[in-house]
Amino acid sequence: EDQSLLKLIDSQETFLNKTLAALYEVDGIEHDQMKLVRLQSGQRGGLLGMSSVLTATSLPLRTSPVIRGKWVLETLLGDELPPPPPDAGTLPDNAGDVKGKTLREQFEQHRNDAACRSCHQRIDPIGFGLENFDAIGRFRQMQGGKPIDNSGELPDGTKFAGANELKQILLGEQDKFARNLSERMLSFALGRQLQYFDEGPIQHLTSTLQENQF
Repeated sequence: EDQSLLKLIDSQETFLNKTLAALYEVDGIEHDQMKLVRLQSGQRGGLLGMSSVLTATSLPLRTSPVIRGKWVLETLLGDELPPPPPDAGTLPDNAGDVKGKTLREQFEQHRNDAACRSCHQRIDPIGFGLENFDAIGRFRQMQGGKPIDNSGELPDGTKFAGANELKQILLGEQDKFARNLSERMLSFALGRQLQYFDEGPIQHLTSTLQENQF
């Protein structure tokens, strides 16, 4: 319908059928086919509220703030992140299920290594902002018998809590989003990785996208 591509970040609508509506805890959906539904809560709108994205950025048995944060930075904003050091270590698969401890509390202990801290300061706050969604994208308020802490602070000092406020921050990065989207679409259309000589078309596509309100 030629609508704004910013709806990939935040939207008041999504496609649901009866099964997916039950997972999302949206009442009144009885149809078996996917249909466009207006959302009452801002948690679900856009890619970050989709169970498919939330599941793909989780581990089999638990969420992963690192994978989710990295996905947002790389896939939505086009940031390039270095690979983790070989001795970075991992949390156990049942992290977050330990009685009396949330995944975030266990993670805070894990990331105290100075070699890991610089990247984690960029990645983790975004992932923690999505911690209200479990490993398959169901909404939750508690973990390990404690309320989930969905707050985050970005390296520039910007503070937020939860998916709604995170999406508003991403909407403030429209220049990066426009360029990244232009690069990805051009690469897909050409069927190859982009090169230095593609800079002109990328700039043209990006400016055109912005001038036409996405």
